[in-house]
Amino acid sequence: MEKLPFNLCIAFLAGILMNFVTPAFSSPTPTPTAIIIPTPTATATTTVSATPTPQPPTVTTGEATVDYGGENGCLATLSGTVNANGLQTTAWFEYGETSGSYSTTATQTISGTSNTEISNEIEVSSTLDCNIETYYYRLVAQNSAGKSYGSENTFASCFLYLDCFGCTVSGYITDSKTGKGISNATILIVNNGDNVVADTDGYYEYLYGSDYYGNVCGEVEITASAYGYVSSTKSGTSGQSEECSCSTTLNIELEPITSPSVSTGTATDIKSNSATLNGIVNANNVSSDVWFEYNKDSGFYSNTSSITNVSGSDNLEVRVGISGLSANTTYYHRVVAQNSAGTSYGSERSFTTSVLPEGTISGYVSDTTGNPIESVKVTLDGKKTFISITTFSDSDGFFAFYDLDADAYIIKASKKGYKRYKKTVALEEGESKEINIKIKKLKKARW
Repeated sequence: MEKLPFNLCIAFLAGILMNFVTPAFSSPTPTPTAIIIPTPTATATTTVSATPTPQPPTVTTGEATVDYGGENGCLATLSGTVNANGLQTTAWFEYGETSGSYSTTATQTISGTSNTEISNEIEVSSTLDCNIETYYYRLVAQNSAGKSYGSENTFASCFLYLDCFGCTVSGYITDSKTGKGISNATILIVNNGDNVVADTDGYYEYLYGSDYYGNVCGEVEITASAYGYVSSTKSGTSGQSEECSCSTTLNIELEPITSPSVSTGTATDIKSNSATLNGIVNANNVSSDVWFEYNKDSGFYSNTSSITNVSGSDNLEVRVGISGLSANTTYYHRVVAQNSAGTSYGSERSFTTSVLPEGTISGYVSDTTGNPIESVKVTLDGKKTFISITTFSDSDGFFAFYDLDADAYIIKASKKGYKRYKKTVALEEGESKEINIKIKKLKKARW
């Protein structure tokens, strides 16, 4: 390499030093300036309220109720109240067979600033063990400010009543005459009003529940019915077992519905225009209407009596009065009874009405002051019968005409010294009539 001259080296080094070294006097000394501080101006004071701190829910655990008559077993209803304290809040219940160890119910959402009632129903047979005597529970609620727990409470489950959740009643509904099963017979479970239908062999089975204390498991009542049969009710008692099940077998025989059994009796209390008809009727356990048929001609019954109703399985006496009959006439009659199975007729019997009694016209003859008049001639003339009868009043003024047929009679009364009397009296068959005759004494005799 070729060497540089000495003077060039000095110039090169001086240039480098000028770029890295700043002389102390290279910047001019600054000139001091005055600082002006403004005078403070008074301003108004503004008060700012503090924002309320959000609060977690306020929770109170309520009572629990247990219904031992649930459709599938025990039902426990848990309750409580929650105040959301103005925030949207979610609430639920925690429960379990051990204190502090919980399962949870479905959640409910609430809001507002007032107490809200919360409840939730738990079906014991599916979510709780009926063999556990005591369950623990509490109400829980949570919002954006935090979670709150209600106090822990307890309720008794249906433990001992589980027997009743497995109770069944079953059996056969059969014909009492043939012993065969009655297809499609209806069985009413009287305890709770449910109905079941028997199969083609007359067999039925029903799982029945309990009352609040399981008593129904010990006894059940059913009513069986079928078309063409008399309904029948039966009850039974079942035992309980450690396996929490019980059963009752109730077999019922149904009586086929049959028409009534009847027998025509002898007529009684027979008069000229009326009589009492009698009969024996057995309704054969089915409500039956009973009446009598009668007429003047045998085998032809154009007249019927009033209707009476009988029931049960006993032979019952039936009596019905009839009237409007003709005197001295033979009538034919029979008893008739009818129920849903049919109509039954008794055998024919007959009776004859009595002869009408003869009619009578009687009375008293007196003066205008009411004193009886003796020996007054009283004459009776029939307009149709053309009879003429004369009699005289006795010391009491009494007179009478007997054995009269139905007719219009002219009654005449006369005595010397008295004004004559005349009156027409209509008399029905067998009728008796009384008339009072008053005659006025004449001032001067005209005889």
